Amino acid sequence: MGKIHKMETEFCAISPKQREGCGHEGIEYDECTKPGCCFDRSVDKVIWCFENWTTTDEECDNTNPKSRVDCGYEGINEENCTKDRICCYDEKTPGVPWCFYKNLTAVRRICLPSNRVKCASYNENEKQCNTKECCFDPRREPHCYKKQKQLVTIECSVPASEKVIYGDKKTTRDECHEKRLCYSKTSIGSCCYWPKATDVCGLKPENRTNCGQNGISSAQCDKNLCCYDETAKDANYCYYSYIVKGCNENAVAEICIKDNMPRTQCPGAYEGIDREACSNLSCCFDNTTNNVPYCYTRTAKRVSLTCDNTRSDRINCGYPNITEAACIKKECCWDNTDTTAAFCFYKKAKELTCDNTRSGRSNCGHDNITEADCRAMVCCWDNTKPGMPYCYYRS
Repeated sequence: MGKIHKMETEFCAISPKQREGCGHEGIEYDECTKPGCCFDRSVDKVIWCFENWTTTDEECDNTNPKSRVDCGYEGINEENCTKDRICCYDEKTPGVPWCFYKNLTAVRRICLPSNRVKCASYNENEKQCNTKECCFDPRREPHCYKKQKQLVTIECSVPASEKVIYGDKKTTRDECHEKRLCYSKTSIGSCCYWPKATDVCGLKPENRTNCGQNGISSAQCDKNLCCYDETAKDANYCYYSYIVKGCNENAVAEICIKDNMPRTQCPGAYEGIDREACSNLSCCFDNTTNNVPYCYTRTAKRVSLTCDNTRSDRINCGYPNITEAACIKKECCWDNTDTTAAFCFYKKAKELTCDNTRSGRSNCGHDNITEADCRAMVCCWDNTKPGMPYCYYRS
């Protein structure tokens, strides 16, 4: 079978809060963009020249209509909605936006102080290190170390208090979308703002799916775009992350489950694909079972993301001496009341279930939705109780 790849594009619509520097202070546009970096100085006192990310176009996700973020305007048709390639159109579900933003998956290269791989000789200074596109931190060795890949999801569902605004109230929807930014219009005005990226590694040891061979190093694990945690005994140190779509209260987590059969081959996979190339497609890899796809799609589960303060099974999300502000910026949890446990730790994904006895069901579909369409949205189906939604959210 020939190689079929998803279309990868460079992504520069990165919030100032999440940028990784790509040049020296005072660098100008031509020098910054020549090696492929992004340049934006619309916001003062932030990094102007920064690393780009690589995004992969995805199909529109219709599994969580209530989490959609409006991408259009009243009366917009499908042609005008989808012309920017960052919006989806689906008019099947009433009471939610029909034109809504895609959630993209991206690969970014960042500095992770906790898992360092030497990038240059020890006597190189910060400027020499930056020339090699590496990270520099003199607090401990190696001072100059390699950036690591990380898989993130990008979405326009950003709380009002966390939005970083681009331009002014005169910035139009078309101007905003041309830069692949998010646009919001309310009764009090409109704004163009940067999307938010989220990475999640907070899987309990028993729910982890191996992402490498025994003895894999943290550097190779990061290269595979997977999570690394060697604190749990008798568990996979290198394991697949899960990708979150939707809001924290009723999100859809796409995770890798080795024994979930039958497997569906990952779109864009090809004969002989390896683990790293498969991970770049946001899919799962396992070649230990014959006569099934080695590179396969993730399994969707409806979950609730919470900051469970249980000390014993926290998964560290930070680095030594991380501050509360830096932890919250990473979309992680903070609790420093117990000095024997990690202060900054990943949110936990608690799988939600179908409770057929619940009286207050929250509708997950439209009036004439079929059972197949309902289950495709990872929702519950029960048509035995008249006057109640047949298709409803898990709890």
